[in-house]
Amino acid sequence: MNASLELAQQECSHGEFAAFRDCVSKAMFDLMFEALIPLYRRHPALAPEWFLNTNWD
Repeated sequence: MNASLELAQQECSHGEFAAFRDCVSKAMFDLMFEALIPLYRRHPALAPEWFLNTNWD
């Protein structure tokens, strides 16, 4: 996702980039809070070290 943001920033107008950035931000937020955090809470063995050392409550 980060690479696509860099490319969009280089190739798109400011308005197009801002809209794309907003969509990517929402997708990253949803992935983390709707999928990964619940998964890692149910299956801590799958969680990366940084997750285990962070308070997500």
